[in-house]
Amino acid sequence: MQSEELFQGQLWKNSNNDSSKLTLRKFVVTRKCLYYTSGNANGLPSAFCPISFARIVTDAEKDNGLSPISGQEFPIRICQRGKFSILYASSREEFEEWVSQLAKVSTLSDFHTKYEATKVLGRGAFASVYEATEVKTGRRLAVKAFKKSDVDSRPRGRESLWNEISILRNLSHENIATLHEVHETKNSIYLVFDLFEGGELSRYIEKCGNLPENECRNIALGLVRGISYLSSQGLVHRDLKPSNIMLRRKGTNIQPEEVVIIDFGLAVHVDEEKPIYFTCGTPGYIAPEILNSKDSDSQGIISSTCDIFSLGSIIYKTCCGFNPFERDCHTSDELLKRNKSCSVQFLPDHFNSYSQELVYFIRSALCLDGDKRPKAQEILSLSIFLPTISTESGKKTLNDSQDPTTRSNSRNINKAPSNLQGSPFFKVLKVPGRVQIHSNNKIKFGQSKITPSDSLARPTQGRSVNKFRILSQSPNSDKVVRR
Repeated sequence: MQSEELFQGQLWKNSNNDSSKLTLRKFVVTRKCLYYTSGNANGLPSAFCPISFARIVTDAEKDNGLSPISGQEFPIRICQRGKFSILYASSREEFEEWVSQLAKVSTLSDFHTKYEATKVLGRGAFASVYEATEVKTGRRLAVKAFKKSDVDSRPRGRESLWNEISILRNLSHENIATLHEVHETKNSIYLVFDLFEGGELSRYIEKCGNLPENECRNIALGLVRGISYLSSQGLVHRDLKPSNIMLRRKGTNIQPEEVVIIDFGLAVHVDEEKPIYFTCGTPGYIAPEILNSKDSDSQGIISSTCDIFSLGSIIYKTCCGFNPFERDCHTSDELLKRNKSCSVQFLPDHFNSYSQELVYFIRSALCLDGDKRPKAQEILSLSIFLPTISTESGKKTLNDSQDPTTRSNSRNINKAPSNLQGSPFFKVLKVPGRVQIHSNNKIKFGQSKITPSDSLARPTQGRSVNKFRILSQSPNSDKVVRR
C-alpha cells in the first residue's frame, strides 16, 4: 500500500457502530488508494480502498441509491464496482479541494455540469477533440472525447485508453501534456487537457513550409527535453510525429517550452514484458528496429532511442516540409520499405541554409542502428542546444571551452554516424505491527444502481496492462500494429 502521498485532510465518515452518526477522521490520498487513520499516535492506516478505478460523484443523483445523510451539504460519493461510500467535507472550500485532489487519481462524473463544449477542434478515427469552457471560471480547455461503444468495439481498446490515462496521471513536465481530469458518463469518457492555441505542429509546418533554423532548434530542444523526462520515468512514447506535437500559442518564433507532446495511447514502460502492441507507430516516423523485428516477443525494440529516431524524422520535416521517406513516395508499402532501410538524403536545395551542427544532429538521430543513436541527455549536451550568453564578441555557448568531441561520457555525435469507514470497499486493517488486510470487512456494504459495465471499473476478464485491463483507444488507422 506504499505509494506517493498526494493529499491529506479531514473528512466525516459514517460511524462503524451507528450509521446515522458521523466520525471525523484524517484521510490520505495516494496514487493507488484512499485511507484513513484511527487517530492514534502511530498514525497507521485503519482502513483503505483502492482508488484508481473509483468514480467520484458530486452532482445530485436522485434515483441511484446514493442519498447522503440529511443535513450534510458537502457529500463526496465514491463508487466502485456496484458499491459506494459517502464521505463529507466540512465546508465548500474543503469539498472543492478534496474533489480536485481525488480527480488526479479517480474518475469524475459531472462533465456536462462543469463544462460547456463550444466548438469541435478535430475528429479522429477513435476520438473527437473539443474546446470547452469551465462554467464556474470561464477557463478554456481542450477535451478529448471517446464513445464507450467505439472503445469497446476495437481490439484492446480498453487497454490502450487506460494505458494513456494511467501514464499521463504520473507525468509532470512542461513539454508533456497535463491530464487535469477524467470524466465518465453513461456513454462517454472525457479527458480534460490544457487548450493549446497554436494547434498541431503538422499544421504549422504546412502553413509555414521549411522553418528557420532557430525554430527547428527550439522545437527539437523542447522535444528532447520531453523525451529525456520520459526516459527518466522509464517510458517510451512510440508514436512521436508532428500531429502528436502541440504548440502552446499562435505565432512564430516558437520557444522550447511551447512544444508539448500529446497522445500516449501507444506509450509503454521499457521493462514491460507484454506491451499492448509490439509493432506500432506511424510510417515515416517508426524506428527501423521496430519494423525489422522478426520476433514479436523481442524486448529489444522497446528503447528510448525509438523516440530519438522519430525526433530526427520530425526535425527533418521542419527543415524541408516532408519527412525523410515520403518524397516522391506513392504507396504505403513503399513508404514502409524506405522507413525500414533508413536511406536518408539531405538534399542541398533543402539543407544548405542550415548549419552543419543541425544536420549532423538530424543524421545521428536517424541512424539505422538504434544502439548507435544518441541518448536524449547526450543530445542536450550538443553545442546547438546549450544556452548562450552575450559577450563583447557576440554570442557563445556557456561552455565553449569544452569540446563536445572530447567530453568524457559523451558520444561524439557532432560527426555523422556510419549509419499512480463508511465505505463498502474499505478493507479493515489490523494495527499496530505489520499492516495486514483483515479477512472480515466490518463495514456494512452499501448498494447502488451503478453497474460495473457502466463504469471505468477494473474489468474482470482479459489480459492485464499494469495489472488491470481498462478502457482504451486503439491506434489510428495510419498506424502499423502487429498483435
